[in-house]
Amino acid sequence: MTTRSAPRSSRRPRKPAPRGTRFPHPPSSLSTPVRPASRSRSAWMRRCARSSPSLDGAVIEVTGGPNRPPLEHSASAALFEQARSIAAAHGLGLLRGVEVGGGSDGNFTAGIGVPTLDGLGAVGGGAHADDEHALVSMIGPRTALLALLVEELLGVTPSVGGAATA
Repeated sequence: MTTRSAPRSSRRPRKPAPRGTRFPHPPSSLSTPVRPASRSRSAWMRRCARSSPSLDGAVIEVTGGPNRPPLEHSASAALFEQARSIAAAHGLGLLRGVEVGGGSDGNFTAGIGVPTLDGLGAVGGGAHADDEHALVSMIGPRTALLALLVEELLGVTPSVGGAATA
């Protein structure tokens, strides 16, 4: 593909509009959801959003705000390591921690200081999309991990094939 530009002599240089010129364009706006990973990042983002615009005549209006606290890494680090240990000890696969920037009820429990793991449900992919799926082969191992974690947290001795004992 080739492109051609007008000869240099026929191009008109653009003159800047005189200061104070108003253009007949309607106001523009931008709306975006923001999910910061920590309270300090949330405060920083609010300060940035409210900072003075650098374009004459531009206005920044920030509305809304957080509808739940962020689920900070520190709120689940120790509990995640405990789950990872259990998974390794029982051959239930490698657990990987991921941050997805979502908002769940776990954000509320973590926000009040309760150790919280979010995402111990089905293993799969495509969350909230047309291709959302669960891997059937992982239902057993994930259920076992969850049961073993609950037993350990409650101080219950795991049993094989029967009821756990305290």
